[in-house]
Amino acid sequence: MSTARRGETCSRRARAARILFFFLCALGIELYGFSALLRNFTWNNDRSLWEDAVAKSPHKARPYDALGVALASVGRLQEAEQSLKRAIHLAPRGGQAYINLGYVYSLQGKSEEALAAYEMAIPLCPRLLSEIYNNMGLIYFRQERMEEAEKTLWKSIESRPHHAPPYCNLGAYYEKKGDIDRAILYYEITVKLAPDYYLAYGALTVLYEQKGWKEKSREAYQKFLSGALR
Repeated sequence: MSTARRGETCSRRARAARILFFFLCALGIELYGFSALLRNFTWNNDRSLWEDAVAKSPHKARPYDALGVALASVGRLQEAEQSLKRAIHLAPRGGQAYINLGYVYSLQGKSEEALAAYEMAIPLCPRLLSEIYNNMGLIYFRQERMEEAEKTLWKSIESRPHHAPPYCNLGAYYEKKGDIDRAILYYEITVKLAPDYYLAYGALTVLYEQKGWKEKSREAYQKFLSGALR
């Protein structure tokens, strides 16, 4: 192989390695992404506002729920956990607080507690089943409980067939198993459903490179960058 060819190959590999690194960093954020967390909170998510609301309405669940979200968003996780538990105590049938608590538990590395919170949310939040199952699937994935991860991600898709995140996570599942063709299939479904889902483009950049599909890899790389740099 000529020096120029070797240099080009090394450059491609270095580019793929950089993309993989940034993709994995972004995926780590996505694993704990807010998903359904902020779905029901369309007002200003200001911590001081909700602290005031809690002080004025100490027997209402919703201010505690919103305060928990606000505290989690600034990394005050133990306080967020306590606020969300208070919301659940005041309104045990309020499923959104269980979802938010599952998220906070995930951030704390309390996987089993997070799974239990999501299980509690399932019968209470039928409209959010796709998000709940997706989040549970990701926890199983991180625990390397691979059969449970796959099964739960499919439940997410069955609940909402046009919801992109579980397809992306199935792509990651098959990529981890070494099934590149299936991984590509699910990443491509992801970007078809959500053309701005840059995480999937990051994965496709690497996998297309591995398949030797240079032009497709370059196109995916450009789309990845356009999303990641927004």
